Amino acid sequence: MGRALSCQPRFVYLQRPELIRQLLSTDLYIHASDMEIEAISCIEAFATGLVPVIADSAESATPQFALDERSLFRAGDPKDLAQKIDYWIEHPDEKLKMEKRYASAAKKYTLRRSVMLFERMLEQEITDNQVANAKQVHSKHISQPASGKRHTTRSHRRTA
Repeated sequence: MGRALSCQPRFVYLQRPELIRQLLSTDLYIHASDMEIEAISCIEAFATGLVPVIADSAESATPQFALDERSLFRAGDPKDLAQKIDYWIEHPDEKLKMEKRYASAAKKYTLRRSVMLFERMLEQEITDNQVANAKQVHSKHISQPASGKRHTTRSHRRTA
């Protein structure tokens, strides 16, 4: 299908250094996919500071990464996509501001941060389980005696 196009599409797997070089050589990142479950390629792109233009599709996880409506186009609508691309090309100062915001936003998706959050989640689960177990043990000790009968203690004072 791409043979008739003036700009030939390429479908290749790139090692990370080459991928970053390719991303750094482009003006925008266009994510036209209507279906996506992980959005890793989009995160990799905006981590380099590229402003993404993302298909706003209900079957895609990627639209959640758009920082505002200027980075979303109606899925399947090439005219809306062209308008979004034109906007960023015609507003280089806005694009520059958003490049910085996107690069900053990518920091919350780093592997290091994800591992740290995962470790915190596991530590919290361990703590919660320890507290729950301690409460369970404590409640067994203050519950009724094994005989099932309640004991009452009375104190009597002797008078002389």
